[in-house]
Amino acid sequence: MIHVRQGIDGRWTALRLPGAEGALVSLDAASGEVIALVGGFDFGRNQYDHASQAYRQPGSSFKPFVYSAALEKGYFPDTLVDDTRRLLSPAETGARAWQPRNYGDRYDGFIPVRRGLARSKNLVAVSLLQASGADYVQDFAGRFGFEPARNPASLPLALGAGAATPLQMAEAYAVFANGGCRVASRLIREVRDRSGHVYYRARSKPAATRVVSARNAYLMDSMLREAVRDGTGRAARVLGRDDLAGKTGTSNQSRDAWFAGYAGGVVSVVWLGYDRPRSLGARATGAGLALPVWTDYMKVALRGRPIEPAVLPDGLVPFDGDYVYAEYLDGRCLDGLPPYIRSEFDCARPMQQAGAATGATVAETAPAGGPPASIVPAQAAASADPVADEAAAERAAILELFSERED
Repeated sequence: MIHVRQGIDGRWTALRLPGAEGALVSLDAASGEVIALVGGFDFGRNQYDHASQAYRQPGSSFKPFVYSAALEKGYFPDTLVDDTRRLLSPAETGARAWQPRNYGDRYDGFIPVRRGLARSKNLVAVSLLQASGADYVQDFAGRFGFEPARNPASLPLALGAGAATPLQMAEAYAVFANGGCRVASRLIREVRDRSGHVYYRARSKPAATRVVSARNAYLMDSMLREAVRDGTGRAARVLGRDDLAGKTGTSNQSRDAWFAGYAGGVVSVVWLGYDRPRSLGARATGAGLALPVWTDYMKVALRGRPIEPAVLPDGLVPFDGDYVYAEYLDGRCLDGLPPYIRSEFDCARPMQQAGAATGATVAETAPAGGPPASIVPAQAAASADPVADEAAAERAAILELFSERED
């Protein structure tokens, strides 16, 4: 909160300045050009650029990248995941036992993946990462520009236990807005002197690298739109557009508040927090703090921008009211599903077994009920591998921090 007073001369004077900082990054999704970049409250008071230099825990705004990875393992929007609180054993975590929680301690049993993202269900995100494999998800997130060293391959990664800058988050969300292609951001288009001599000019067409398939990006875009229509980002509906997509994020103990999203080819990310991380308030969330800032900014940024309809790409087919990858209707199935996931494409289902008898089934390797290889516990007492010991200690420290999670 900022306290101001108007003097007799009509000028305003600040009486109390905010202790929290903030950042906003806005990009043109197709070109990567920076539309707006705010690195803090007052450059004269603090020259630290929070937009490009501050590595903060993204909280639930990181979940879309877990879901994107899970799609490639065959866990589609209509796949059912158990949203029941459960205790993860040391064998599953690679450290101590851990019992993740949903925000508000609300649990709904088996729910579709799509609803899990829209309602920001922590148990669903953790289960998808566990079933997909922590190492796999960490590597997959690297495609979007996230640094593996800052995002450890552990189960709390599903809840945004790593670190990223607002600029990195904007570049990553732009992949979904671009249909699966990553475009590097650029701040400077041209440098010329007052006589008109051009010293530098950026290439007219930015280099784009495909990092996920068009069908993966389409499904993620549809789920992020659902998060705005009927999820934690629904306050953005005040903008009155059908192409709004985004995700809230609140880090552990409400130390960071985020909203990341896009519409009309504009990708914007808002972050709020203290330089020395501490709680923004007992009930502070990304939806309550960051989303209103995002909405106010996008009201201006989207003026004159047409609504971008979603175009169904090749390789997706309708199934049970949603979409799946086409090869799963041609016999591909999931082998060894864990008990907390239910899928129509389970190889153990009678229809899949019948397909296998005719040679039509292609089994997709998926983790069974046991822990993925990435989180097999290190033998603390007998281990002779110092790297494994250090990794186990790191997982234990992360789990200690994430014993309780917010949105």
